[in-house]
Amino acid sequence: NKEDLFYELLKYMSDRYLGEFQRKLSQGDIRETKVDTLIEYLKEIIRENPELFVVVFDMASMSLRTDRCKVLIKNMLDEIAGIIENVMRESSFIKAHEDMDRERISKILMGTLFGIGFQYTLDRDSNMEIIESLELMKKLLA
Repeated sequence: NKEDLFYELLKYMSDRYLGEFQRKLSQGDIRETKVDTLIEYLKEIIRENPELFVVVFDMASMSLRTDRCKVLIKNMLDEIAGIIENVMRESSFIKAHEDMDRERISKILMGTLFGIGFQYTLDRDSNMEIIESLELMKKLLA
């Protein structure tokens, strides 16, 4: 049925993007930190493949109609937040503030990243500077 087909499409897309995300982080330049690699990769996606954000937003929107799909998208977002949380482990800021909840911080950062991607996709011509705001995130996680 349609719901099963949509679920399988969501699962495929989720697995594909998460795999690419993790692969890119593991290939980071030795001179860069994982934080730098993460931010540069996200900037690259936003600039060169903004349609990815459109697909993710469409998937998330459509998944709200079924519990099974909601769980799949929630799990994908949790995995992305987990990846960000692991990247943050090398952050001197996080090490200096060990009392902070890393899981919450990673979800805040993930929301920020998706928000920046969304803003950029709305008006690519006048939102180039929004991509550079990701540099601030590098400083926060340095």
